[in-house]
Amino acid sequence: MHRFLLQGPPFPEHDTAAVVQEGGDIAGIRAVNLGVAHSYARSTDTAEQLLEIRDHTLAGRLGLWLMDASEDEIAKFWESYRGREPRDWTTEILIFHHWTKLNPGSAMEAARRSGVEEAAINGWMMHDPDAALAATAKRERRIREYALSMLTRYHPKLGAKMARDSPRDAHMLDLEGIANEMALEDPGKAMDFLLEMGQTHFTSALEQWTRKDPEAALAWMQQHWQKKPLTEAFLQSLAEEHPKRMKELAATLPNGAMKREIEKKLFDTLVKSDPDAALQMARQATVPRLAAEQLSIVGRTLVQDQPQVALEVMKQLFAVCPDATSRWAGAFTPDRFESTERGIEDVEKFLGDLVKRDPEATMAAAKGLVTASDFTFSNDRDAFAAAGRMWAEEDGDAFAEWCMGQNDEIRSSGLWLAADQLRMQQHYGDSLRWAMQSDPGQARDVFRDWVRRDLEAASRWLDESEISDELRGGMNKVLEEKKP
Repeated sequence: MHRFLLQGPPFPEHDTAAVVQEGGDIAGIRAVNLGVAHSYARSTDTAEQLLEIRDHTLAGRLGLWLMDASEDEIAKFWESYRGREPRDWTTEILIFHHWTKLNPGSAMEAARRSGVEEAAINGWMMHDPDAALAATAKRERRIREYALSMLTRYHPKLGAKMARDSPRDAHMLDLEGIANEMALEDPGKAMDFLLEMGQTHFTSALEQWTRKDPEAALAWMQQHWQKKPLTEAFLQSLAEEHPKRMKELAATLPNGAMKREIEKKLFDTLVKSDPDAALQMARQATVPRLAAEQLSIVGRTLVQDQPQVALEVMKQLFAVCPDATSRWAGAFTPDRFESTERGIEDVEKFLGDLVKRDPEATMAAAKGLVTASDFTFSNDRDAFAAAGRMWAEEDGDAFAEWCMGQNDEIRSSGLWLAADQLRMQQHYGDSLRWAMQSDPGQARDVFRDWVRRDLEAASRWLDESEISDELRGGMNKVLEEKKP
């Protein structure tokens, strides 16, 4: 048995028993123990007196009256009450809760005629879920879905059983609501249920568990760390509720992705609360990848307001981890290379922010990190190559103009990169302008790509452009190849 209090202001003492009714929840009010609060006297109200009540005391007094009312009395009361405007939803549920105990068939028929079947289903589901489900099994989808939603509200264990036994109905059940109710007794079972149902995007039960018992939630997460939505929810809850305990929790874990991500979240939290301390911590990191990640995270907070400091952070980052933009990471299985990651994501973001803020200053700082023999833009091999690629992607013409003022090696490699980026963006005329100054072979390839996409525009450009006879001859051959 359960007990719930109807929504509304406190009732007078003589009404206390009347507002305590069998069931679980009305209008979203959480259920507590069922039964009758205190001993109660029989109602002294008549139906006529109750129908005259227009304030919040109706629910309490009506509840007391309904405890002893016959089916005929309830039906007559409803016939009068249903004409009232406006009617109270919780009062409707209360009426049909008692009526369905006496004669669910007549109660449902009356509700159908009055257009309030949901109220009848709500009241019925509280005390006889099996009968209510059977009666709505073949009804239209709207009614069936509502019945199932009430099942999960009042009887989450039955809802969980139905989800397992009847996959056809599982998608209509409030699976998150079931899990949240289960989590009040056993959060681990609640999370296992969600995984069984394939619902990793429902995270509220895990969030509550993490707030109340982070050690237990952590132990469960060790077996399910690959579930990204759960991982993100766990880390966020841990950071919000237990920021000071994150370090000691991470210390209990073996080296690996889980420990690394908790430490990363811990550092993210420190960056927000004390950026100076975060920068000091990052500068003291000795593991190259960790240092690169942390310096990137704190460096991004400095780009707009302290760009020079941010550039110094970038220099330290690549001094500690020179291949931060090109290092490979992956997972091996016995028979194949499972997955790969190139570069460090936070470094990519940090360098991108610097390039957008001041590309020339970024290139100058990156240039100082490589030797003269490495001035090429090849495969993000270092900070210089990666920053150049980012600038070329952002503004190929501006990058090419900068390259024109550099030494031969930078100019040749940079113009090729700029032309290629402009080609991929289908800015063919600009791409050809730079390609013709660095590599005639590349210029022909760009022109061939243009002909394939827009023969008329490419032909017009060739007719109007002043280029060498040799290059024009090569491009005319490309046009000849295109002719049928």
